Amino acid sequence: MEQKYSTEIRKAFDKEYVKVFFLDNHDLNEYKTFLEKCKEVKNINITKSESRAHGGDTLTVYPKPMFDGKVLEDIINIALAKYFSGIHEEVVSAASEVHFNDIESKILSALDSAKASVDLCMAWFTNEKLRNKLLEKQAEGCEVRVIRYKDGVNHSKGVDLSDINHIEIRGERHGIMHRKFCVIDNQTVLDGSYNWTNNAETKNDEEVIVHKNALELASSYTREFNRIWKLSEIEKLQ
Repeated sequence: MEQKYSTEIRKAFDKEYVKVFFLDNHDLNEYKTFLEKCKEVKNINITKSESRAHGGDTLTVYPKPMFDGKVLEDIINIALAKYFSGIHEEVVSAASEVHFNDIESKILSALDSAKASVDLCMAWFTNEKLRNKLLEKQAEGCEVRVIRYKDGVNHSKGVDLSDINHIEIRGERHGIMHRKFCVIDNQTVLDGSYNWTNNAETKNDEEVIVHKNALELASSYTREFNRIWKLSEIEKLQ
């Protein structure tokens, strides 16, 4: 079969990425969309080639933090070999489940599935078991970030986040930062009334919704998380 693509591992700022060159660049956006389904891929850019041997546009593919360039290159080659052979993986549909009881265990189970990243935006966070699970995932190589409300409850009773990349903020409109969501691997979302607190687990009437394979929803939450995170960084510089 005619070779329709080739790959190269490159490095910039000590981080590896993979360049993918195609014999025919007309369907580059389609190739990009296909490869973005690979769980090992963090993001993909269409870029001009700097190689004399491979002209035109190429795909620049970046791995999630726990994967190196070689692993990503192998995954890309397997995926593209299937693609050009006409073998397309079945797309998994999004599914949502709402839970009203034993919510802590549902959150722990969702966090156990994390392979690359956990972004948590939580008004009140006092539950040590959930905090320890974040530390466990971080030790496994996941990138963990936490946004927490800056108030007296978290100051006096909140879990210790000193070993986790985190920020504490006030409400942007001079009220409470009341958000409660968690994004895992940019594909699973947890949201609902449930704060990550002991009272929420043992006393209050709460709910959490677990959205699995919810790529569009996860991306919306991630964009909002990144907006808040960047805004806090800008404020620190002022």
